[in-house]
Amino acid sequence: MPLGVLEDTKLGGKVPGTVAINELASTAQTFFTVGKKTGKGRHANIVLAPQPSNDPNDPLNWPRWRKELAMYILTGITVVIGCVWIMLSPGQGVIAEEFDVSLTEVSKSTGAHILVIGFSSFFTSASATKFGKRPVFIVCAIILLITNIWGAFAKSWASLFAARAIMGVGVAPFETIVTAWVADVFFVHERATRNSIWNMALSCGSSLGAVVGGYIIQYMSWRWTFGFCAISMGVLTPALILFVPESVYERGVEFETDLVAAAASEQGSETGDKLKEKVEPDVTEGATSTSPSTSVHGQPVPEPKTFGQLITPCDGIKSRDNFFKLLLRPVKMGIYPSVIWAYLTYSCAVTWLALFGVTQAQIFSQAPYNFSAGAIGLTSLGGCITAILGSLTAGPLCDWIALKMAAWNNGIYEPEFRLPLIIPGTVFTITGLWGFGLAVDAKTPWPVPVVLNGINFLGLIWTAIPVYGYIIDSHRQHAAHAFVMVNLVKAVASYVLTFHANTWYEQQGPKNMFFTVGGVQLFGQLTTIVVYIFGKRMRSFVERKQWLKNI
Repeated sequence: MPLGVLEDTKLGGKVPGTVAINELASTAQTFFTVGKKTGKGRHANIVLAPQPSNDPNDPLNWPRWRKELAMYILTGITVVIGCVWIMLSPGQGVIAEEFDVSLTEVSKSTGAHILVIGFSSFFTSASATKFGKRPVFIVCAIILLITNIWGAFAKSWASLFAARAIMGVGVAPFETIVTAWVADVFFVHERATRNSIWNMALSCGSSLGAVVGGYIIQYMSWRWTFGFCAISMGVLTPALILFVPESVYERGVEFETDLVAAAASEQGSETGDKLKEKVEPDVTEGATSTSPSTSVHGQPVPEPKTFGQLITPCDGIKSRDNFFKLLLRPVKMGIYPSVIWAYLTYSCAVTWLALFGVTQAQIFSQAPYNFSAGAIGLTSLGGCITAILGSLTAGPLCDWIALKMAAWNNGIYEPEFRLPLIIPGTVFTITGLWGFGLAVDAKTPWPVPVVLNGINFLGLIWTAIPVYGYIIDSHRQHAAHAFVMVNLVKAVASYVLTFHANTWYEQQGPKNMFFTVGGVQLFGQLTTIVVYIFGKRMRSFVERKQWLKNI
């Protein structure tokens, strides 16, 4: 029972996600570490997982500048998609008056946007698996550009509603596929930090978008909220085309050290040298890395791709699976224990942000606050600040905790080692939700609910980063499909809330409403205890059940 994680008794401890990433690995795990490539500098004792191949075109072998530049371009687009759904919130009353519709009807357009994101994620995820992530990113970035221009010039409520809904198609891959892209390009010990950067972009877009959107609406026009997003996409889309290459790469099972352990356990009669030969690349005795110039999949090492080859929109079919089967793949993943847990933690936490977004104007436009559109937007500033602080700390801290616990566990890493960060995340989230409801109900000065909303944001991020990391490390090959279901649950819940949130607030008041959602969130967070203790056995269960494994 390593550090409270129950050992698996069915696969001999060799469960997908369990990997030796430290040279302190025990003798029993030595064949997973000997002769493997390690990190550099302060990570020199970290055995790289997955192992990079000898191919210079392997995304794990990309130059550091290419990895980071591509990461920050995707991060920039993520800021935009975080903004587009929330920027109109401070001006919902203005839009309702201009088009002569109710406040609830304006909220429904936000719900439709979120719902389309959820369902279109099935198509974008399947397309990314079939054709690669790059063409999906490019097409959806163009959709974002076009629909933002459309929204800026919409002449009727029906046109604006349609623009916001279709915009959800463009948003979808940047909410569900980027984390899988991170797993393609970065090693296990690097992923939480990059996922934290991505999450900071999404969270800051959601919070800063309301702040900026309020003043754009007050001093310019609500149309310019779309205008500025269109300008941003006009810059980021060409950058995406030029500097974000395809990340899908088949490097061979011998290099997939974070996936190959369970496969090794199936070779019941093969031990010692025979097993070592089966799962390791050819190495010279005493070497610390694979041979740099022999072959890739039995073929000569290819030349690095030219710039022209790298910017090809689509470089071929990536999966032979039927497209319809790929569309349905997330549905089966939806019953994985880890994904169900993600519904209860991450999906719920993000849903409450949508609840705040559609009630924000309702709360702060009334007495005792009586805020203008610009001032209403400023109430999201607390969330923006804590989103930055949380993201800057959550990723590195999550990686540090995981590596430290792996060292305590004789160099063997378990995905459950990412979950302790959810403890402070739970404290922040529940304090924020319950405190916000009490503060608004008591009509406290505006800094009190603003700060408490920021605390909730901090809790969301310190919950999200372990959730991302756990799913990616447990089911890396199908992480994008898992996040489709997580996103769908969030989308459906948010859509339903947009129909009832304003009425719920009027009838029950802020205290009852936010105490209810806080109670639901607390229940979800507490299920993390079960996942931490039994998570390894759950991963083993999924690996052993062929009907779950072969998706």
